[in-house]
Amino acid sequence: MIIPSLIWYGIISGTVIAIGAVGLSLIYGVLHFPNFAHADLILFTAYMCYLSSEIINPDIFLSFIIALCVSIALNYVLQKVILTPGSGTFSLTILSFGVSFCLRESIRLLTGGDIKKFPVSPGAPILLGEVKVTPNQLIVVTIGIISLFFMHIFLKYTKIGKALRAISDNPELAEVTGIKVKDMATKLWILVSISIAITGLCVGMEYGYLLPDIGLTLAVPLWAACVVGGIGNPYGALVGGLLIGVSMEMSTLFVSPRYKIFVAFIALMIFLFVKPEGIMGVRKRY
Repeated sequence: MIIPSLIWYGIISGTVIAIGAVGLSLIYGVLHFPNFAHADLILFTAYMCYLSSEIINPDIFLSFIIALCVSIALNYVLQKVILTPGSGTFSLTILSFGVSFCLRESIRLLTGGDIKKFPVSPGAPILLGEVKVTPNQLIVVTIGIISLFFMHIFLKYTKIGKALRAISDNPELAEVTGIKVKDMATKLWILVSISIAITGLCVGMEYGYLLPDIGLTLAVPLWAACVVGGIGNPYGALVGGLLIGVSMEMSTLFVSPRYKIFVAFIALMIFLFVKPEGIMGVRKRY
């Protein structure tokens, strides 16, 4: 009974990680810098859901729409003012650390820094075979599947999606064919903003509560998913997210749940040293 339950919890965690990792991997693949503010942007959006439900309207759907608008506006300003394409990888990396810190402290300022209950009831659990499943968990997995499916359709069949994948796969060749990275940056950030908002909603529903430091614990699985799957490859991030989620939950058979985060970190380090191109990446020759 324990193992099926852990696999189910791993699928839930992996789904949430995968949605966030796809956006993170796209940023790295197209703009070529590690956005260390990504996890805190997700958490900030989750807090916007919470604040919207508390101040404006308790309906979670309306709160999510407000949080989505905030996410798009915030990321648009960031990419126009701070994380501007062409600033250099080192500069953008340092700036993303600063953005991460500012977001975390803004959350503390707005909410007081104490634990906040996410405004969605988990519902009464139901028994599916040997596994207890809550309605919230089913909703999270359903949202994840639908989101990832539409992300796949967008990347594979739309002109913008094909251009983003072309830049990620081979930026020099994409430039030769007339695709300009700077022209695609705003479109990329809008797509990533939607991914961030959906991940923020799912994080709140999965955890059931919010804390300003959740962004720190979320960052490691996100990066591990990107590296394991193949950094810069959105489909690799999807596979990596599911693998990391299941691995973290299965590790509780042997270690305390508080050490789950170290499983993601160990996977990250192993792949960086042994197979840096990841499962679905291609080793580059220089």
